[in-house]
Amino acid sequence: MGPPFSSRRKGCAGLQFPQVSDWPNFICEACTVRQVLHRELTGPGDRRLLMLERMRLIDMAWSWSAGTHQSYQSKLRQIRAFEDSHAIAILQSTPLSEPPSSPDIPLMWCIEASSTRLTRHKSRGYEPTPISFTTVRQLRSAASQFWAWDFLVTHPSASMLTREQRLVNQVCRPSDSYAFSLLSNGLSTRMGTEAKPSLALLERHVKCLDTELDHQFRFPMNPSQRRDAALAGFANSIFWLGWLRTSETFGLTFDDIDYVPAPRAAERDLPANVSMLNFSLLEETKSDRTKKVDVCCAGTTKGGFSLETWYLRVLETCGDRPVSSPIFVKEDGTPWTSLYFREQFLYPSLRRLQAKGDPYLAMLDETGPNSLEARMWSLHCYRRGARTHVSRSQPGRRTMASKDQIYEHARWRYRRNSQPVDVIYRDWTFFDRIKITLFYM
Repeated sequence: MGPPFSSRRKGCAGLQFPQVSDWPNFICEACTVRQVLHRELTGPGDRRLLMLERMRLIDMAWSWSAGTHQSYQSKLRQIRAFEDSHAIAILQSTPLSEPPSSPDIPLMWCIEASSTRLTRHKSRGYEPTPISFTTVRQLRSAASQFWAWDFLVTHPSASMLTREQRLVNQVCRPSDSYAFSLLSNGLSTRMGTEAKPSLALLERHVKCLDTELDHQFRFPMNPSQRRDAALAGFANSIFWLGWLRTSETFGLTFDDIDYVPAPRAAERDLPANVSMLNFSLLEETKSDRTKKVDVCCAGTTKGGFSLETWYLRVLETCGDRPVSSPIFVKEDGTPWTSLYFREQFLYPSLRRLQAKGDPYLAMLDETGPNSLEARMWSLHCYRRGARTHVSRSQPGRRTMASKDQIYEHARWRYRRNSQPVDVIYRDWTFFDRIKITLFYM
């Protein structure tokens, strides 16, 4: 083939059929064009269609490299020799009653015709040059959009989009149909997929709430208030030190906590005078996770948080309940929620800090999208604040937590198949695992 077709390859390779002697079901261009047109080739444009069909065959053949053709032809000759030696048939071409004439062939002709267009670039002195394949392939995408819409309308319950973005004809659930995939894509484009994250808490905010709850526990108005202070102080410390989600924290039972006081530190290979609390996570958290389905924290941290103290206070005020019962429940047995904790404990404490002139909270308004409730709309503010806190240098602290320590402390959140092999088989000691809370929080 020659003009108007061109090739960027050396020696104009790609404009003639590769050296292939064994090819199944080769159909000449005349038969294919005649079958697509459903008539004899007598029209004025038939010659061009013949050229486009021949170029289509050549381009499809060159989807394999010359080396691949050369290698495979020698292997095919070996198979043919085996067939002749034993009088058996291996490479059998499928019998055809007529040449193919599916809609994809005329579309490929259209793309071949578009590839002969020329363009003018300023960088090349406006000399006519062939267009790139990037421009040509848009025709295929446009036709794909047309056929996809036609298919989902005519086969609403049998059109499905695979992970490879292939539209297949297969009976599927209504929620898995291609129409639903288009709806999800369009809806996500219109509404957006990234929710505005909750504003991160700073260490002084958590410490302030810890101090207020400690005072409330020491000087309560009534036993109920003392019990709520113990639970809130325990939850406040867990959120900051353990990085647990709301459901994982408020779903804890007494049986899920393994408390190791300092006198028993040697039992877990911990240094003397170091205590630890180990939290076993919920069953739904354990599914398809690594074997580290627990989170361990130091009982007392260098930053002044005492998870151990709050745990003992919880046992003191709620110790009469069964070990299998949830820890964070109201007096009527209703479980605590994120909204309850924020409205009863977190928001009031932050408002008091805001009134004292806390510069971080000064930017928040009373109402609207910049209000305290709107900016800290979930308890994720603890995890974001804590992870930020340990990953940057702090006054009076020469080092910060390493990436491995941060990863290991939150390792339970990752699926096993998403982790590197060397991380999957890593088994840190309890002391290595609590260092992040012991020294950096």
